[in-house]
Amino acid sequence: MVKLQGNSVDPTDPQENQILTWSKNNQDINVWLPKFQELNAHSDVDVVNHDLIEGNILTWNGEKQKWVAGHQQAQAKLLHYLPFVTITPLDSSIFELWFNIDAPENKVKIESIDNKIDDDNDYQRFSVFLENDDPQSEYPYLEKIKIEDINLRKRNVYKVDLVKSVNYDFLRFVFDLNKIEVKIFLFNWKEIVNEEDNKKLTDFLEQKFNIDEIKDAKIRKSESKINVTTKNNKIILALKKEKVEFHINDKKLDIFNADDALKHI
Repeated sequence: MVKLQGNSVDPTDPQENQILTWSKNNQDINVWLPKFQELNAHSDVDVVNHDLIEGNILTWNGEKQKWVAGHQQAQAKLLHYLPFVTITPLDSSIFELWFNIDAPENKVKIESIDNKIDDDNDYQRFSVFLENDDPQSEYPYLEKIKIEDINLRKRNVYKVDLVKSVNYDFLRFVFDLNKIEVKIFLFNWKEIVNEEDNKKLTDFLEQKFNIDEIKDAKIRKSESKINVTTKNNKIILALKKEKVEFHINDKKLDIFNADDALKHI
């Protein structure tokens, strides 16, 4: 019998893609045994309790402390939509904030930046600081300037009033990206028969669910449903009041909010 560093290797003929696993053979003897590696054999992998579809990936579930099979979320893509803003002084205490999220496409909208913290009536999504020379201040070398009011002037354009006039040459606007919510326009439900909007829909499905053959999909639309059929998958988008449900191969995967005004998900 062949040995590997002094340990016996089972004489069973190996098959392609098998690996050597330290295990008991038919004679209940520990040997190096050729086996196919099954993902679910690992204690921290769960692929049994899920209906697998093409394009599934393993993602880490912190609650279960396991790698869990599921569809691919386009989270990395969201980094492209983190807020970038042009700040224009209108006065020594008044500033215009114009969020240029994804120019030139202009599909992304800032939902709101004016949420206040209850205890001190301060704003929580961004703060304004003035540079100073005091290392002992609450914020070393910075003085926090209170915001008096925030008003939406136009889509992605806000007017910010400070409580006092400042030298804006030394002003900092600090944004908490974890608290700023954005809405991304994907496609127009009413105009999904339009070739351009069809492409927006298929691009979205390709990014979110990693479906390669989506570009050749057949799309049929009724007033409340969009049916997308590919070689291996059947996708249904069902519009229910202000929600859009996603079904792939008869399995409901996601629910999105639908905007009443723009009719998009």
